[in-house]
Amino acid sequence: MLRTKDPQRSTALSAADGEGYLLTYFGGAQPYRATVTVPAGRTGALDVIDTWNMTVEQVATGVSGGVEVPLPSRPWMAVRVRCDWIGGCSCMQ
Repeated sequence: MLRTKDPQRSTALSAADGEGYLLTYFGGAQPYRATVTVPAGRTGALDVIDTWNMTVEQVATGVSGGVEVPLPSRPWMAVRVRCDWIGGCSCMQ
């Protein structure tokens, strides 16, 4: 299962679409990092989304296991994880 571990978890909201997609929104919290876990046998791409400035920055690709994602310590940020099967077959439709 995709998971996010956040020091200020009480204010973060997460939604997952099975094993292929995870979105964690931090709202007014301003964490400087979040840790995501990509399931074994999968790789993922990590994006930081600034919902205020409407920007998406891809911060990593091809990651697996527990990965620490640096955040800019601003409110209204989100982290998106998009998983692929190892071998390049996308699990997203």
